[in-house]
Amino acid sequence: MLDATSRVALCGFLHDLGKLAERAKVEVSPDTLDSNQQLYCPHHKEFTDARGWFSHLHAAYTGIAWDELEKTAHFPNLKRDCEPFKIPAGDSQFPDSAVNAAAAHHKPETFLQWVIATADRVASGFERDKFEVEYNNLKERDNHYCARLLTLFEQIGKGEIIEGSLKWRYPLKPLSPQAMFPKQDCTPADNKSAQDEYKALWNQLLAGLKDIPKSHRDNLPLWLDHFDALWLTMTHAIPAATAFGVKPEVSLYDHSKATAALAAALWRWHHAHQLETA
Repeated sequence: MLDATSRVALCGFLHDLGKLAERAKVEVSPDTLDSNQQLYCPHHKEFTDARGWFSHLHAAYTGIAWDELEKTAHFPNLKRDCEPFKIPAGDSQFPDSAVNAAAAHHKPETFLQWVIATADRVASGFERDKFEVEYNNLKERDNHYCARLLTLFEQIGKGEIIEGSLKWRYPLKPLSPQAMFPKQDCTPADNKSAQDEYKALWNQLLAGLKDIPKSHRDNLPLWLDHFDALWLTMTHAIPAATAFGVKPEVSLYDHSKATAALAAALWRWHHAHQLETA
């Protein structure tokens, strides 16, 4: 049961892995990107015959980035037919693999995918009646690459806050004694330099993954403890939300951790009551 819960927690923990990968401009072929968009991204049309467009590109990049983590050969093997991953009876659903559970949170079909999606939405503060109205319809700001994490301390006692009036932000660097304090001059001037900062974090994440002892992959709760520290180091200053009209004041790490905890609790409760249906 502990291993199964850890698998669910890992899916919740990495559901927004694609936010790091997309902002880092991880290299991907057009065909691979298109196939992941088809699988994981909501599709929108203004009218019936319109070609439409995909939103929430980060979900596609979660699938892409998950494959990159597996290619390091230092990522746990979650492809086996084990709890909670199952093959649905109907052809209309994709299998409950780990990557599908993590990446399909904006387009869930199976029970496990809905567990991750629900945990993500609750962790994001969405009320149930606003799930579809707002959650899948928020659009990214034009300069989401340049958005940097706000500090809450600057906002204390100021009443209504306008983001542009705030001066302090956290630098987009791995966690260290120097990087844990906000600064006034850490917002990049252009998208390219902003993407380079994300790319540096992505490369360090891959390198750090290889520092986790390979033998610990067979003990998933132990491996997850290692990875938790690595993920904290790399994502403590990444804004979880950069949508238009949303202040970037919650870190990707905090959102990931909350989603993982909620997903594990939701799955455990439904599993204990034999209510694992979509």
